[in-house]
Amino acid sequence: MRRLRRIKILATLGPVSSDSAMIRRLFEAGADVFRINMSHTSHDKMRELVKTIRNVESSYGRPIGILVDLQGPKLRLGSFTDGAVQVFGPLAANLEDALKQFLDGITPGGYLAVMAYLDRIGDAEAAQIRPALARASRGRSVTFGWGPRFLHSTGQYHKGGPQVGSFLQITGAVQADLAVPGQAYTFGTLQAAQAAGDRQALAQRGRPLLHLHLTDRAAGLSRLLGAAVSLAEEV
Repeated sequence: MRRLRRIKILATLGPVSSDSAMIRRLFEAGADVFRINMSHTSHDKMRELVKTIRNVESSYGRPIGILVDLQGPKLRLGSFTDGAVQVFGPLAANLEDALKQFLDGITPGGYLAVMAYLDRIGDAEAAQIRPALARASRGRSVTFGWGPRFLHSTGQYHKGGPQVGSFLQITGAVQADLAVPGQAYTFGTLQAAQAAGDRQALAQRGRPLLHLHLTDRAAGLSRLLGAAVSLAEEV
């Protein structure tokens, strides 16, 4: 089957147009490219659709284009609270769902960077999230750094390196704060500003980012670690 026209027809696949028979009908009607909207499609469903399209392509002996639209999830952002954890990122049912969506979005050969803008002594157990997420992500590379000090080392790679990283930032409410000598702000305010600047820099470069804020550090860490371990145990 040859098509000599220069204009290409794009068909968006949806709930009623994603089975093999419908894709064949759309192709025979003139569709050249099939669009998969990731706003409403899981990664497993996407792989299923790609396989179906490739089977149709093989039976007709003609290349078929596939467009995976990633813009939807970036725009479908919001916030919700799960226990003592505020979640800022793609909409999800709960903390486990938010983490799973984020882990599923790590690109092949990519890595996850956990950036903890917390107290490395008082909140030391936060480091336990790295091995749990490494297992939950099925062997993806996972790094862990205490903010803001990692900004001058791995933080440079996060922004200047190849577009293969996904970034989980963890911040927490400050209970006891200290003033910065000679300044009108506190160390807690300074750390929050550095975390916000890091988020902005990553967003400007199109890096995937999930921000978790602990409204109560002890309770929030317990909830977060529990969610990570739960996902790891499912693997």
